[in-house]
Amino acid sequence: MNDLVKEIADESRLEAVRDIAKKLLALGDDVEKVAKVTGLPQDDVEEMRRNLH
Repeated sequence: MNDLVKEIADESRLEAVRDIAKKLLALGDDVEKVAKVTGLPQDDVEEMRRNLH
């Protein structure tokens, strides 16, 4: 059961980080900066940027 709780917590944390990344991109921050701040792969952040509009 503890593994399930950890997995859910990890997924929730990742979703929160992705939400922050989207907000930073919407505010005009560049992909490299957002990737560094969030720890997300730059390719993922670039894909998020393309899907904003």
